[in-house]
Formats: sequence, C-alpha cells, structure tokens
Amino acid sequence: MNETRTPPPDVDFFRGARAVCRLALPMTLWSRRTLLMTMLGIFLPLTAALFLAVKAIPDAGIHTPGYIFYSNAFQFVQYYVMLLALFYGTAVVAEEIDGKTLTYLLVRPVPRSAILLGKGIAAWLIGALILAPLLTITFVLFTLGDGLLYEGNASSFMVNFPTLLSDLVLTMGTLAVYTALFLFIGAYFKRPVLWAIAIAFGWESWVAFVPGLTRKLTVMHYVQSLSSHASGRNIAVSALEQQTGTIQSILALVLIFALFTALSAWVFGRQEYFFDMSER
Repeated sequence: MNETRTPPPDVDFFRGARAVCRLALPMTLWSRRTLLMTMLGIFLPLTAALFLAVKAIPDAGIHTPGYIFYSNAFQFVQYYVMLLALFYGTAVVAEEIDGKTLTYLLVRPVPRSAILLGKGIAAWLIGALILAPLLTITFVLFTLGDGLLYEGNASSFMVNFPTLLSDLVLTMGTLAVYTALFLFIGAYFKRPVLWAIAIAFGWESWVAFVPGLTRKLTVMHYVQSLSSHASGRNIAVSALEQQTGTIQSILALVLIFALFTALSAWVFGRQEYFFDMSER
C-alpha cells in the first residue's frame, strides 16, 4: 500500500532566521573576505601604534594630543564601515549564486525572507566583530599614550572614553544601515558589487557634502550629523548649512534601515535567480 508523504511544515520565521544565521556565521567568519577586510582594517591600529612610538621620542616634536589624531582617523573609519557593509551585504545572495548553492537554501521549509534575514544578520555580526576591536584598539593607542607619556595617568583615555562608546554605537548602527542597503542591491541587481561601489564611492562620498537638500538623500549625511568629531564633517559645508538634528538623523537612519530591509525581503521572496548571471 502506497503512503502519501506530506511535505514538512514550514519552519517558524524567527526559528528559521536563527538557524540560517547560525549556519552562515562560521562560513562567513572563515572566508577570504573576512581575512581581506581584517588586513585592511589593521591599518588603523598600526597607524596609532606608529604615532605612539614616534611621540615617545623626546626630539620628535609632536605635541598634538592623540585624541585629535583619533578624531581625524575616524573619517577613515566611516568609509571602512561602508566598505565592510558593501562586501558583506552584496555577498549574501551573490555568493550563493556564484557557488550554485542557492537552490539548496530555497528548497528548505524556511520562508525566503527568513533566509535573507538570517544571512544578513550573520553578515552584520561578522562586520561588527571585525570593526569593534579595531576601533577600540585604535582609540586606546591614541588616547592612552597621552596620559602615560606626559601626565603620568590615563586622564586623556578616561575623559574621552564616553566618546569611544558613542563611536561604537554610531559605527554599529551605520554598519547595519549600509548592510541593509547593500543587501537590497545584492538581491535585486545584476553585478551588485559594481552597483554598490558606484553608490558607495560615487553617490554617498560626494553628494553627502553638496550644499542643499540633495545631501539628505544619503546615509552619510545623517551619520556625519551624529558624529561628535569635527574632522568627520565637511567644514566648508557645515559653515554654510547646519547639520540635521540628532533626533531627525536617528529617525532617518532607522527609516532607511527598515525600508531597505523590507525591500530586500520582498525582492528576494519574488525574484527568480539563475546560476548564469546574464539570465537574471
């Protein structure tokens, strides 16, 4: 007697997203992409260590506090955050297509949106895991050296420690927003990396500093408005026009994050993907 086999029931959305995230985390962590981004980010603490070593030389003539150099370095951090999100966000879908493994994910009894969310969270977590230690070590080397070398205490480090906490919150939030943006680009566009580079280093890097309302169409503008570092802003533009307020900037970033997360889930749930990218 033949028995009819019923398909397994769909997994709950959040359980499915959590399972996909746990599956994606080790694969993302031990990838060449993570090695490359970590090596690129090491430039920050290495620069801080070099500054500390040179400043320790009595005849070096460097009297500028290390915190000022840290503020200048934070400008690079913001672009590094964008680069992290670019490579991890676009890879969520693209690497599955390139590796011809997307089919194995889609046939599982998990909602497509849960699959995308789980892999997106994994991408953000790995980016945060790379970014947080690099930023913290850079801050410590720049600011702790002031106290140890010149004041006999860690006053510079302690006074500016709240700034480190706010910078960590800002960079983690910025990473989440950009990851959502590039997640959408990876789910929707053919050759997503090219599109993402054009947006990141074309639109975001230039339009954010153009006077007028157009700059408010960029993520970078709201991030710069929330930054506590004067060096992280375009001084010429700031002198002409005021930055967006704190509450408005936070709401704008939350809205952008929610919008592109929803669009990514909607596109991924309806898009037909092919192993040959020319057929997309």
